Amino acid sequence: MIAKLLATRRAVAFACAVAAVCLPIAVRLITGAPGALVHVRWAPSIDVDARQRLETRFRLVDGESLGGATWRYDLIDPSPANIRALVLDPAVEDTHQFDRVRFALDGAERTARRGQISSGGTLVAAADGVAVALTSFVALLALVSLWHAVSTRDRWAGQRALVLRAEDRLFRAESELRPYILSGILEEWPCTRYHSATRLRTAMI
Repeated sequence: MIAKLLATRRAVAFACAVAAVCLPIAVRLITGAPGALVHVRWAPSIDVDARQRLETRFRLVDGESLGGATWRYDLIDPSPANIRALVLDPAVEDTHQFDRVRFALDGAERTARRGQISSGGTLVAAADGVAVALTSFVALLALVSLWHAVSTRDRWAGQRALVLRAEDRLFRAESELRPYILSGILEEWPCTRYHSATRLRTAMI
């Protein structure tokens, strides 16, 4: 029963540890990368309708005009493929916060995860909280297992001490009875007691 309980406890602890590691990673893969605040200057030939279509295509949201053809956006898809398509598009006259060689963000302020799920940031925070709780639970199980191991060791040590004390008493009884047995004074009862004590000592060892 105890062995089965310990095996179950180890299995639960292992499953919780795996979940604590995998859950945050899986949620981040599902929700996508954080967005980024970037600046885009459109070509003069781009009208409002064309700009809106391009904003949708390049996942540029929450646009704010900074004067003229320059806008600030939240780029919710900062993947290299999307950045490459944006900075190389003829409709884009200039950009800021981009590395045009590696097609990556360069010093941009990061924003919430909205590329795949609108509430991605909330889901990531929740997953991180669950991972912390699972980690704490695994630590608690480890402490319980440690306490159980120490308690078992102490209990066995106490039982061994009792056996050793009983063995010592039997040896003393044997020493006290031996002179009488050898002298022939004690015949049946003392001998019976002696042999019973010897058998008990042998069984306990």
